[in-house]
Amino acid sequence: MDQITNKKWVKIVTTICTIFIIWDVSVSSLAASRQNERVHQIPAKGKIDHFCDQFYPDEYMDRIFTNKRNR
Repeated sequence: MDQITNKKWVKIVTTICTIFIIWDVSVSSLAASRQNERVHQIPAKGKIDHFCDQFYPDEYMDRIFTNKRNR
């Protein structure tokens, strides 16, 4: 591979990784926010809340985020 093609691949891989990290942080933030709402007995309002309740229950969140502050 020549240097220009190599730089192009590095740029593509970097962009894909950046998009993935932004997605991961966004979903993690939504799930953590929803867990906080569940702790305060706030019912799910929309599709995203129901999604978080189904795929990110408290037990899962407690296992993944072991260093979080106590509720």
